[in-house]
Amino acid sequence: MGWNSELEALHTFFQDKDFSSPWLERSNLSAIIAVVRDNLDRDLAFLEAEASFIFEVSEKLENQTRNTIELFRQFTVSGTCPSLTALCIFALEHFDVQDPILQKMVLAASVMGEVENEQPYHSNMHYRKVTFQIMRMIAVYNDIYEGTSRVLDHKKIATLLATACIHDFGHDGKGNTVKGVYIPHRLEQHSFDLAAPVFKALGYDDPDDLNMIRVMLLCTDVTPFKDPGNAVNQAKSAYRYHFLGGRTHWDGLNLDKELSVMEECPAAAVMALMMHEADIATSAGLHYDITKYETGLLMNEISDGVARPENVINFLNDICNRQMLSEVGQQLFAANLARIYALAEEDYHAGNDAFPPLEKSNFVLGKHGGVKRPTVSGSKAIN
Repeated sequence: MGWNSELEALHTFFQDKDFSSPWLERSNLSAIIAVVRDNLDRDLAFLEAEASFIFEVSEKLENQTRNTIELFRQFTVSGTCPSLTALCIFALEHFDVQDPILQKMVLAASVMGEVENEQPYHSNMHYRKVTFQIMRMIAVYNDIYEGTSRVLDHKKIATLLATACIHDFGHDGKGNTVKGVYIPHRLEQHSFDLAAPVFKALGYDDPDDLNMIRVMLLCTDVTPFKDPGNAVNQAKSAYRYHFLGGRTHWDGLNLDKELSVMEECPAAAVMALMMHEADIATSAGLHYDITKYETGLLMNEISDGVARPENVINFLNDICNRQMLSEVGQQLFAANLARIYALAEEDYHAGNDAFPPLEKSNFVLGKHGGVKRPTVSGSKAIN
């Protein structure tokens, strides 16, 4: 079957099931799938012409970065973008993932990620950026470890793609601290609870596979900030333990029970860390201009909308620890992150002035030196 047939089968699946959530309402999912199908050929042709560079791992990093920024700028300025489903099909084809259940699971995740979320930052556009970044990371990671047992197989690739699509599914614009009380993984668990029944009904029902998705989702929870025991820092500890000389013959990690698979399974630590780094990559690992723009979006969502250099510095210190930890994160984003931090410090010491409004940012105006690309004639407008 072709992709349109797969989408038709997915449409029938969602119409036959009742998942009892407004985020999975039948008529809305039906309309989403119809739009995705109508635009699929055009979206795939656009991605093949304009985004294949992400799989060209020999391409100079500065060119990859510049092209990624310009692609994101076009999506932002036009208000349109190839669907999340088109992005995933593009990846499934390039990574040659042919297993029917894996394909169905990724397509379902992508359709769920198309359910409209109008939060300024945690929007459908954010899902696309994170999915795009995880695609870049998978390609480079497998190039680094080609010929070794660490290469990501098709199941791991599909699981990363699906998790990226739904990593903020159902986000309400609030954090995990409600009325002054931290509720561990409130948002991340909500995303899993929405998506897991769908995956199970499609046949992606192995408890270990579903737990890997849950662990990756939980490890996008960066709160409480600077707490060595938060989920992200536990993922980083697990990565150091397995790959950076952190293991000793008498020492264990003693991770939280729900994250303990990262102590037992090195691949789980890799995937969880990659998901976290893909989540922050657009804000922390491309260019200071896009960092300022992304910070403005976040401040619109959580505060008064005023973004300043100190917000960038706090983000890079408290959430990123001023580094990417994985080898692939370092290769793609580390130099950019260091440069962004230095520029934010300069702006802070020069007065900590507020960044320009989003519509007047250098990122939107294309003054960052990106390579101009054609304006996207894509799917419906998104935030």
